[in-house]
Amino acid sequence: MNQDSTHISSVRSLAYTALGACCTKGLDFHRASLLGALLGDLMWSASPRRRRIAINAIADRLQKDKASAVRLAKENFRQTGTAFAEVFLPPKVDHRFIRSNISFSDPDQFSRMENIQRPIVGTTGHFGAWELLAPIFSLSFSSRQRQIIVKHPKDLDFAALISHYRGFGGNRIVSHDQAAHLVLRCLRRNGISAFLVDHNTKRSKSTFLPFLGREASVNIGPAVLAVRSKALIWPIFLIRKGRGRYIFHSRSSLDTAELTGNMEEKVHAAALFYTRAVQDMVVRYPEQWFWMHQRWRTRPVEKKTLERA
Repeated sequence: MNQDSTHISSVRSLAYTALGACCTKGLDFHRASLLGALLGDLMWSASPRRRRIAINAIADRLQKDKASAVRLAKENFRQTGTAFAEVFLPPKVDHRFIRSNISFSDPDQFSRMENIQRPIVGTTGHFGAWELLAPIFSLSFSSRQRQIIVKHPKDLDFAALISHYRGFGGNRIVSHDQAAHLVLRCLRRNGISAFLVDHNTKRSKSTFLPFLGREASVNIGPAVLAVRSKALIWPIFLIRKGRGRYIFHSRSSLDTAELTGNMEEKVHAAALFYTRAVQDMVVRYPEQWFWMHQRWRTRPVEKKTLERA
């Protein structure tokens, strides 16, 4: 790296640090919602390509007419803007906030998961207030090893900023390309490893499963690691209800130690389990999913192509 590039990187890093400090100090949950709506409207105006991706996906996958798809997509951009603003809010999440602002769809199940002495693979999606799951984990599972497995953005300084907030409270941030060994070590010590499982994935690292009525490439990494460590797979989501209030929604966990069949069949069952969990939430709360992402970009190899090869 030459001297000019080093200087630019240093300036950018300082700018991101200042941005984070200002946002953490000045933002509360109400202001984050207002800022998110503004960011969403700016993205809507500035990115016709993302707007088109979201509208077409909503119309196609949810069978909406054009006008309904546009309305839902515009609200979805505001929800996504709020998710970006919530990146800076983990320091504001404490036990008092959890008691007063978060309701639990199944409090008994959450308590069981807090106390069970088994490895846990937490799965979620780019849905609702996903960035606020990290501080909830750090507070509720403080005595256990905790990891968040991420795919870092190309801007390394911005990646460092996001990782700082995701790691608040002692969560360890693990890059997806270094995950296997570190995750297995954590899980074999009854730790918790959390994954986002709803993004498009390279064909070499995925299996194809139905998602909202169309085959989508699904990351099998979490499934493989869960099966190898005999972990519980626990789908979790934080639904945004407005005015700084949320619902922590969780599904009953899948015990991979009880799966039958060979390794491939077990991995398939595990991946199908967490994919269906995300799908169910998207159907129930479509405005809170990340529709501007090209979820179905990677396609299966067609039979004719295989026969030619």
